Amino acid sequence: MATSPTRGGAGTDGSPGGERGPLIGGEGKDMVHDMLAAAGPQGIAQVQEACLMPYPLVRHLLGMLEIMDVTRSEAHRAVLQRAKERLLGRVAALDSRGDKARLERLLAASFTYLGMADMREVPLAVMERLERVPAQHLKQLAADTEVFKILPPGVQRQVWEYDKNLLQNDALPLVGAYKYETATYMRALAADEFLPAVLAAAQRLAVTLTAAAPPSGPPGGGAADPDSLAGLGSSSRGPGGGGRGPGGTRHRGGAGAMAAAAAAGVVGSHLLGGPGGGPGGAGGPGGGGAVVGITRKILRKGSRITQALKGMVGSSPKIYNQIVELCTVKFRDAEGLYVGVRECSYAALRAQLLMALHDDNNPVAPRDRCHELAWTLDAGIRNGGLSDKHLEKLGSFFTEILEAAEESDGLGSGSSKRRRGATGALPGATAGRSRDIRDEAESAGAGGHGGGAGGVVEPLRVLGDAGLVLRDPSALHLLAAQALALLQSEVVAAERLPRDVPDLVLVLRLMQLAVECRTMMRDRAYRYPEPDRTVLHDLLPLMAAIQIDHYAAAVAAAAAAAATSSAAAAGAAAGGAAAVAAAAAGGGAGGIAQVGPEANSIVDDVEVEFPDQATKTRIYQGLRSNEVARRLLQTFALERLARADFLAATKVLSLLARVLVPSCLAVEAADFASTLAARLAELVKVRRLGPGSRLWVVALDNLLLHAVDAHTQTHEEVLRLLLAAALPTPDGRPPLLTPSEVDAYLRITLENSKKSRKRYKKFSGGDALARFPMCLLASDIGSDIGSDGWPGILQLKLKGADGVRSVYDMFRKVPGISPDNAPALFEYLAETKQWG
Repeated sequence: MATSPTRGGAGTDGSPGGERGPLIGGEGKDMVHDMLAAAGPQGIAQVQEACLMPYPLVRHLLGMLEIMDVTRSEAHRAVLQRAKERLLGRVAALDSRGDKARLERLLAASFTYLGMADMREVPLAVMERLERVPAQHLKQLAADTEVFKILPPGVQRQVWEYDKNLLQNDALPLVGAYKYETATYMRALAADEFLPAVLAAAQRLAVTLTAAAPPSGPPGGGAADPDSLAGLGSSSRGPGGGGRGPGGTRHRGGAGAMAAAAAAGVVGSHLLGGPGGGPGGAGGPGGGGAVVGITRKILRKGSRITQALKGMVGSSPKIYNQIVELCTVKFRDAEGLYVGVRECSYAALRAQLLMALHDDNNPVAPRDRCHELAWTLDAGIRNGGLSDKHLEKLGSFFTEILEAAEESDGLGSGSSKRRRGATGALPGATAGRSRDIRDEAESAGAGGHGGGAGGVVEPLRVLGDAGLVLRDPSALHLLAAQALALLQSEVVAAERLPRDVPDLVLVLRLMQLAVECRTMMRDRAYRYPEPDRTVLHDLLPLMAAIQIDHYAAAVAAAAAAAATSSAAAAGAAAGGAAAVAAAAAGGGAGGIAQVGPEANSIVDDVEVEFPDQATKTRIYQGLRSNEVARRLLQTFALERLARADFLAATKVLSLLARVLVPSCLAVEAADFASTLAARLAELVKVRRLGPGSRLWVVALDNLLLHAVDAHTQTHEEVLRLLLAAALPTPDGRPPLLTPSEVDAYLRITLENSKKSRKRYKKFSGGDALARFPMCLLASDIGSDIGSDGWPGILQLKLKGADGVRSVYDMFRKVPGISPDNAPALFEYLAETKQWG
């Protein structure tokens, strides 16, 4: 019955019946059943008669073909194929606009055949020619998942636009699986990805300041104060920072130049594969080239999830807006007090999807109100830092939002304009409105926060979506590094207060918006927050004081070295200050000599020195309550390690260990802990760090062991740190840990990582793309280039069922280890043997 007719059939007694529709599906089955039930074996002839093609010569031609051994089935199929080819040719010649009525009539006549493999090409071709498929057909297509899978992509998008629930069912698995893409979480865990640019900027700043240093003291004949950093402004922007000389150049000099030059030791160039830098902005961390490594553009091109979602969007603003809303809802409704890498993956996907559309010049991208924000951040991430122009664009973006809110508020209430930068709730926002946690589908069609394409435009609601873009882990790492760069160039070198540096205030406001956006979404009360007072007035000055202490020690060490070396003596006639500065600069690429104690020599408790008890109390409270404060101090600790300032790093890590509770470390600190463990492992491998050191105790025992549950990759990095201490070095130096000590540490890591290992086992069998219904070529949904191209990723990929068994198995190589002295390790390996 492949050529089911549309003519009238016969009655159950063999007599001609009334007009029938196509005898396919249930109707055709009912007709055959009725005829055979009424006439018995003779009903076969009646069925053949009823299904005969309605032309006089057909009976004779079929008889002739039977004589030629051509079966009736073969004859019908040949006629069907020829007719289908002619019909498809005519469909291809029809115009989607001029012949719209003819196409719709043809679709109505052929739609019934969509379920037949031999006939579905016709309705599929008609739907592909139509600009818009009629709604009654879209409803039927949405109800049949098997038919939906074979639809052309353009028709699938129309069905998704019609049925939000279907879109949710198809998009949510992809949105949820994004966090498991290897390159995605590796980039999210790279908390130090922009520190090379910060260190390189310090080196360039030192060279600039040293070159501009005058040979004599300050005007007035007074001797230079060896402890002063006066006159070392790094930029012509902003108030303060010293006077100008001829041609608009700034006078810089004195021992402050030497102190800044001492900051030029770049010992962290190994991070992310090499040193980097951003544009030559005065306050920016970069200036000498982009961060080495896989760019964000390569990541999104290699992300199969991002490319699949981009294929879903096509050029449909409605689908894009709904996917953005799904990301927003999943981020907003995530459980838990703290926000970790898993929750931030929704922010990363939201930003990367927008930029993937931007890369293709898709018209949907510019309609997103956060397009300029995402583009500016992406450019800063690519360049390794935010230039002056980037910072200006970011400031203008939020200024325009606030001005639009002022205008809207003034028009709505008839009152005076809202003060620029006001931090109150969104005009008209309803606080405390609860939402169903399972209401993704309804949220997808609600227009959301006004940030997605086609969303409802309420001026301050876009701040929620802007906060989500800023919450992208790479964006947050960029802002934290930018704050450190501004601290060293605009606060320490220029001797200004953090509150007097507009760019630093802007960066802090962006970070505060990022960490508060989830609360804003939940309360539906949006604002552009001011920087936290504790961060601005207490924490940043404390970090600046720690930097100055290190700079002063570097200057003293460089001066002593210059005084005792023949090079310093030979250069004394050329000016003692310049010689000291050159010695402090470290002679180029080799960096400066070690300043301060080595990590292994710090064995006693060392604490950050606070100016008074009230400041200490405020900073402790701020670190416990404010994620911006925690992230800045964590990034500062990594920057101190990169500078080999082990004393300051130990002090800062000790402070973090005192204020961070295990529940915070187990969720929020995945990126910091992963990066810290990797950096410490490098020190352990060269035996610059080991057990007994205060840095080892505060970093590993007090921080890292509590953070292994934050992410399986964090767990793995901690294990690699322990493995570096438990194995002998290639040059024959003995292990630093005994087998029993190794087992004690592994017992703790296994106990503290139960939740993350269980999550990994739960997901390990899933493949969201395997269930993805869209008909796309492999080249359209990307490849694994983003994952497999990551430096060292082949060694870091997790093979065991719980994500870390393969790393635990490496501890078998520890000299002398056995089930007797390491029972926890071997019990775990035995229990998980069937998974490996």
